[in-house]
Amino acid sequence: VLQAADRGMEDNQKGGEDDLSYDIGNGNDIKVAYNKCGCIYTMDLDESSSVTSMSPLVCGDPNGGDELNECNIDEIANPDNVAYLDGLDVLLIAEDTSKHENNVLWSYNIDEGTKDRIMMVPKGAEVTSPYLYKLGEYDYIMAVSQHPQEETTDASNSGRAGQIGYIGPLKLTST
Repeated sequence: VLQAADRGMEDNQKGGEDDLSYDIGNGNDIKVAYNKCGCIYTMDLDESSSVTSMSPLVCGDPNGGDELNECNIDEIANPDNVAYLDGLDVLLIAEDTSKHENNVLWSYNIDEGTKDRIMMVPKGAEVTSPYLYKLGEYDYIMAVSQHPQEETTDASNSGRAGQIGYIGPLKLTST
């Protein structure tokens, strides 16, 4: 997960512009294209679990924003936490961004390359701790809304208190 593909992740650049400051004194081994909205990468590992190659799985779109969202709202922005739903080939992607007005929990179907918004949190909150819980014959997708509306001054401000949300009960089956 690259919350933002920038600085030391770029090839002798910073924010898409020529800049050596992050690559001097190291091997400059990671060379990804600048993307302020971030990406989820897949990585191939060798027998000692060292990364041999990586490629983008899903990335945000910095070109489709509007007056409230720097990144396209139909794409991820600054992914921060992920959870793989084994047997379903689904990746839960939680956002922690200021580039969407509201952060989102996405469900990304790896086989189909499709994604859906499954949870949106209040303004100013980030989505954390995505997970699939199995209770008996049912499944529940859970996530936390951390510091919702912390930056607002209206009466609905919940301060720094977090909130837990869930989707379910669901009967999920493996494909």
